[in-house]
Amino acid sequence: EQALHHLGEVKLTLGNAKEALHLYQQRLHILEEQHNTTPHPDIAETLDKLGVTYRNLGKTRLAFENLEKSLAMYE
Repeated sequence: EQALHHLGEVKLTLGNAKEALHLYQQRLHILEEQHNTTPHPDIAETLDKLGVTYRNLGKTRLAFENLEKSLAMYE
């Protein structure tokens, strides 16, 4: 699952936000299965990456929702 994170970062850096989004969504699914949606730093990090990716795609509402979820896990 860590590879999905790194591949997502590379895709985002290369300007392919749609592929990055798919990779981050896959990672989130795996992490939520592992941690049963219990707050976890890796889930928070992935939600953050999803927020950034949605922002890059111009999907501000989805960006905000994911960034808020990420922040809530750190509180």
